[in-house]
Amino acid sequence: MDERLRTLRQQHQLTQQELAEKLQVSRQTVSNWQNGRSAPDRVNIAELAKVYQLPLETLLGTSVHAKPAPPAPTEQERHMTLFVVVLMFLSCITPLAAILSLFIVISWKDHLPRLLYRLAAVILTILSSVNVILIIALIVFFPF
Repeated sequence: MDERLRTLRQQHQLTQQELAEKLQVSRQTVSNWQNGRSAPDRVNIAELAKVYQLPLETLLGTSVHAKPAPPAPTEQERHMTLFVVVLMFLSCITPLAAILSLFIVISWKDHLPRLLYRLAAVILTILSSVNVILIIALIVFFPF
């Protein structure tokens, strides 16, 4: 703590005498703290924290180094997030739509004209292909 007190005093461009006057202690007391001959008591530690405008934990060196806050997402990152959400939604909905369509087509096979039946088969093929492409895009661009 002695070195930390010296560094803080110098960073705040205070002499030992000026700091002593702020804390209402002698210059010798400040010198003893900085040389490790003695340590400030609780009251003086609290006053040092006020003078240096630091939390007590930082002054005492017991603060856990918090991770810095992540930077705010850029416009491009927000668009990319929206893109991923849409892809994920579509990749969930597409197979359900394909399965439902397949069920309807199979159920109505005998009642549908041949052209409509083939059109339904083409649409199911396209839906399935789109789903595969979406899933591949998610895996390639956003591996989990």
